[in-house]
Amino acid sequence: MREIKFRAFNEETKEMINVYGAWFEEQGQYHEEDFSKIGTEILMQYTGLKDKNGVEIYEGDVVRDCEVNWNGVVKWEQYGLGSWRIKNDVTEDMMFDAHCLEVIGNIHENPKLIKGKK
Repeated sequence: MREIKFRAFNEETKEMINVYGAWFEEQGQYHEEDFSKIGTEILMQYTGLKDKNGVEIYEGDVVRDCEVNWNGVVKWEQYGLGSWRIKNDVTEDMMFDAHCLEVIGNIHENPKLIKGKK
């Protein structure tokens, strides 16, 4: 069974924080365009995979694929049952395993790791 874990990026402080638990009020904040954003925190779910160096891979991480030598952002895409995907400006690939992936940063702290991002 996959371990369910989250971390969050605080847009105000520009810090990555560990998430140990969460609760939501009935009138809590909700953004239809980005259901993972709560206030100033952007939640990122653990994929259940580790990169070639044993680093946990989370949604929003920028990974380098050593086989095709390109960087991409890890995202959840809801096609059918859904799947983790690696996307960049040029291509998109399903993420089946991580034997040749390396986490090199995340899109919130290091947007320049993806071509065309500022």
